[in-house]
This record gives sequence, structure tokens and C-alpha cells, in this order.
Amino acid sequence: MQPIINLEVLDLYGNLLNNNDLTYLKGLSSLKSLRIGGNQLEGSIDIRDGERSLNLTNLEVLYLGNNFFNNSLLAQLSGLSNLKSLYMYNNQLKGSINIKGGIT
Repeated sequence: MQPIINLEVLDLYGNLLNNNDLTYLKGLSSLKSLRIGGNQLEGSIDIRDGERSLNLTNLEVLYLGNNFFNNSLLAQLSGLSNLKSLYMYNNQLKGSINIKGGIT
């Protein structure tokens, strides 16, 4: 089977995925839209460049709602310079986000 390296949109909403399942997204660096809401993802995920990351730096739209992410996820989003839309509703985030100064 040929890899789908040119895939730009992937919707995995509501599939009971956990963080370990996300390793299958490695190599999909052409993704522009990723919807992984409504799963059992928690804590944080590494979506930037790097040996252990998913290398999803071309993302323009990212749906993370209805999971169990916490504030540690916010630091991972700083490398997504192409991001235009971000959906993070219904997670375990606390406090505030400084939009003008970046995500801190």
C-alpha cells in the first residue's frame, strides 16, 4: 500500500483514540486540517518538528475539542506558524491565554 503523503485533510473525530494512537500520524506533514476532537486524548501532544513529534507544522486548521488536554498543550502550539483556526473547547485548560503575545 502506498503511503498517503499528500493528504491535506484528516477527520478522526469521535473514535476513542488515545495519545498512543497519534503516532500513526507521523509522516503526514502535508496535513492542513486535522480534526481529532471527541476522543480520549489527554495532557499534551508534540506536533512540531523533532524526533518524537508528529511534524504537523503545515496545519492551518486544528480541532482539539472534547478531549482531556491541559495547559501543557499550549506550548506545543507555538511552532504552528501556518495555523489560522484553532478549536480547543471542552478540555481541561485553566487560566488565560495571551493571544497578542503568543500562547504562554
